[in-house]
Amino acid sequence: MSKRYRDIRRGNQLKNALDKYTSYLQTLGDTPPNLNSKGPIGPRVNIEIEPFGLKEGEGPNRVLVRAGAADLQVLAVLFTPDTDAKIVNPASANAVRFDGFRPARVVTFMNPTRVVSIATSKITNNQYLKYQGKSRNCPFGRNADTDELFTSFGKIVTRFHTQFANQQVRRISLQVEKVAF
Repeated sequence: MSKRYRDIRRGNQLKNALDKYTSYLQTLGDTPPNLNSKGPIGPRVNIEIEPFGLKEGEGPNRVLVRAGAADLQVLAVLFTPDTDAKIVNPASANAVRFDGFRPARVVTFMNPTRVVSIATSKITNNQYLKYQGKSRNCPFGRNADTDELFTSFGKIVTRFHTQFANQQVRRISLQVEKVAF
């Protein structure tokens, strides 16, 4: 059978999952929110960054953003001059909050062992593989006026894989910077 029809045998299973998901979306307002299911958020700290998307005169060049203290402690090794990324911790008095600005953010997932469990979706009742591990994230900014976001992220990825080589599962992604005037 060609690749075009390779999932046709799973059609009934996928239709059942879609029906359950549609039902879940229709009753979403009736279910109580799952607040505080993972415990309280850890302490947060103010850090200072220089945005990639704002050039001189377009807005503040030193922006005050918040980061998780534990995540910052682990991921700070990624933001060095050789990766074209920089954070200043603690923030200086020159940093200002900038409404409408969302900083570039590195999101990582690490697991020292390759432990996998089979979990069942509460919505569709389908089984999936769930990796045990820790997800972390941290905002970052540019090191110099000429630094570009995607070039910097490429260097951060390389440093991430060498710095955390002892982790069996290493994933890293980028949330791009957004500026709304």
